[in-house]
Amino acid sequence: MFYRCIKAIFHAIAFVCYRVHIVGSDNVPEGAVVLCANHTATHDPGFPIIAINGRHHLYFMIKAELMKVPVLSLILKGMGAFGINREMSDVSAIKHAIKLLKEDKKLFIFPEGTRVREGQSVEAKTGAVMLAYRCQAPILPVYITSGRKRPFTRVDVVIGTPYLLTCAEKRPPADFYETETKKLMETINHLNPQRETV
Repeated sequence: MFYRCIKAIFHAIAFVCYRVHIVGSDNVPEGAVVLCANHTATHDPGFPIIAINGRHHLYFMIKAELMKVPVLSLILKGMGAFGINREMSDVSAIKHAIKLLKEDKKLFIFPEGTRVREGQSVEAKTGAVMLAYRCQAPILPVYITSGRKRPFTRVDVVIGTPYLLTCAEKRPPADFYETETKKLMETINHLNPQRETV
């Protein structure tokens, strides 16, 4: 109930303040999935929440610092979000994420781990790919219009096609997660409807 209320609030604010254009809502599969998106603005998490079908509940893996902010932390916890310490190997957060996926929940992660401003170059972390592979959950790439998203501008939320990670070897090679993470970010960026094509 709390999640639905927050979603309704996000929905109202987003469609009043922005020209939201959603593509691919039907691409969200049933069962466990790891949704991954680019991240350029503080309010990016709200757009996937309103973009997917109402019957789906997203569980966000977010930076641990946000879970210490008064009021905001209560809202985040109420929605099922949980923090991860980006400065260390946060075993408890990883275990919780695996538990959610094994329970057929939908996990949302920003692979870059932080907001990426225009002109910045940030190497995406491999955690999302690792979780998807270990749990054999499909990855669902999502593109959100990059930039500050000024009021009344258009915001595209494009949900791509889910896919499973496979590896021919019994044990993934050392560079498997790094390679697949780069492919994931390329896939997300290619969903941008405004990108230049050659």
